Amino acid sequence: MLTLYRTALKLRRTEAALHGDKFEWLSSAGEVLAFRRGDLLCVVNFGAEPVLLPEHRALLLASGPLSGPALLPTDTAVWLRVA
Repeated sequence: MLTLYRTALKLRRTEAALHGDKFEWLSSAGEVLAFRRGDLLCVVNFGAEPVLLPEHRALLLASGPLSGPALLPTDTAVWLRVA
């Protein structure tokens, strides 16, 4: 958990998209929460089943191990760099 928070704080300091007022909630299916700030996308799966991750260029942070390269497990959040 400490590593997760340290990584998140480092990203917050270094990523320009995480500064300022630009913020957009995205529509998502089921029990998935998603928002975008610039080229960064946060996706959280609150559902009981893994969900497909959207297309992305890089995985910046994950709160737990992923269920394969394109699946977000339940109770897991990711920060992604998108196009």
